[in-house]
Formats: sequence, C-alpha cells, structure tokens
Amino acid sequence: MSAYEESKIISKPWGQEQILVLGDRYVIKILTIFAGQGTSVQYHAYKDESVSLLSGEGTVLIYEDINVEPERIKLSHNNWVRLVPGRIHRMESNSGCQILEVSTPELDDVIRLVDPYSR
Repeated sequence: MSAYEESKIISKPWGQEQILVLGDRYVIKILTIFAGQGTSVQYHAYKDESVSLLSGEGTVLIYEDINVEPERIKLSHNNWVRLVPGRIHRMESNSGCQILEVSTPELDDVIRLVDPYSR
C-alpha cells in the first residue's frame, strides 16, 4: 500500500481492522472491537506492536501462562502498551472501542492459542 492508496478495511469476527499505512518497516492500523467481543489469545513470533485507545473502553490481557489469570491493562488515550514478540495477549471490550496499533509489518504472524471464533 503506497501513500496514495485508500486505507484497507478487513472484517474480523470481533470487529474490523483498518490499515492506514503499510510500509516496509511499519504498519499503522485502527482496530474496532465490537461490544462484548475480543481478539483471540495470541502471540507473534516477529511482530512487535504497540497499542493505545482512540475511543470507547478497551482492555489488553497479558498472559504469563494461558492457564493462569492474565494481567488486565485498561487502555487509555495517549498511554501505550507494547506487545513484544512472544508476549501472549488478547484485546477485548465490553462496550466497544477503537484502538490505534503501530507495529512492524508482519501481518500474518499470528499464533492463536485460544480462539473463540474457531479460526
């Protein structure tokens, strides 16, 4: 996607991703998580991402082990949560939210450990 292309919207079972910029070294996205939904419990082998709240209420769950209760980090505007490669995580929202994600460009680097949508 060059600087002149329109943004790309990808439907997800939990909401949607809007890719604003897809560069050789970074990606900027807006994630829309519908009320009562969340992403899979996942990690990335290479992708390094940081997320911040744009609107609504959202939470990032950080897992040391998927069999143990995760740390819950409430997202807020202008505060960033970094999800380094290998960090097991999930994003969710009770009331719906939009999250700004800035990451490295490995879009297909998703290892799902628990997926409520059976992907």
